[in-house]
Amino acid sequence: DIKVTDKKILVTVRKIGNVPVPVQLKFVYDEVDKQEIIYENASVWKDGKDEIVFEYKLSDEANVIKIELGSDLIPDTDKTNNIYLLEK
Repeated sequence: DIKVTDKKILVTVRKIGNVPVPVQLKFVYDEVDKQEIIYENASVWKDGKDEIVFEYKLSDEANVIKIELGSDLIPDTDKTNNIYLLEK
């Protein structure tokens, strides 16, 4: 789930399945080649949590246009739900 306010984006990531994997979120901006990555290793799930909320503060200089979950190095059986496009 993604909730956007004027100052921040809240991204809820759910652990689906039994194997804990790292979490990587990539925030892509409308400016060319501007992106930021949040990364947490698999220990983020150690307390038996099945979801985690990440808070990302928005920049005044550029707009986030896309959020991508995961990477080619993180196993995921269903990559169809890993990209979220933000409306302008």
